[in-house]
Amino acid sequence: MGLPLLSQPAQAINWNFSYDVGGHRFTGTLISDGNSYTTDTIYTLTGIAGTVTDNGIDSSVSTISSNFGADNLFVWNGTTGISLTSKGIGFLSLIGNRYRVFSSNGGSGSTIGDFSGSGLTEGGTTGTLISSSLTPVPWETDALAVIGSTILFAGGLWARNKFAKPLQK
Repeated sequence: MGLPLLSQPAQAINWNFSYDVGGHRFTGTLISDGNSYTTDTIYTLTGIAGTVTDNGIDSSVSTISSNFGADNLFVWNGTTGISLTSKGIGFLSLIGNRYRVFSSNGGSGSTIGDFSGSGLTEGGTTGTLISSSLTPVPWETDALAVIGSTILFAGGLWARNKFAKPLQK
């Protein structure tokens, strides 16, 4: 009964990354709408979590944003990086600062050809991608409770049958 839950595709693809651009540093996770690792697929960001350091001041990131015209799309490059358009990814910190990371070599449309992996830029300054990895989110956390309950129920039935005393006539 619980086995079909284990074979479900990922519910999202998270991009864990860290970058440094001219005194601004972000470390965190971008959450996408993807359900598999597929190159040449355009993913849309649906959430963000992390910390941005702006010239020595740390702040949590509150939300993705379309500030400065960000389209919040990316394409996985098949290894550990992503490609962005010239519109890029926008987000807000909890102290109210706005950020947009984009590819200075990317296009401004919505086709695969508009994405470029080079020229990570923020505010006109080219930066450095420090680390990057993609991880699948395999299922919603509710599925674990269903799987655990199913296993416990099956174990209880087995134990009842194993230790049941035969009926006396």
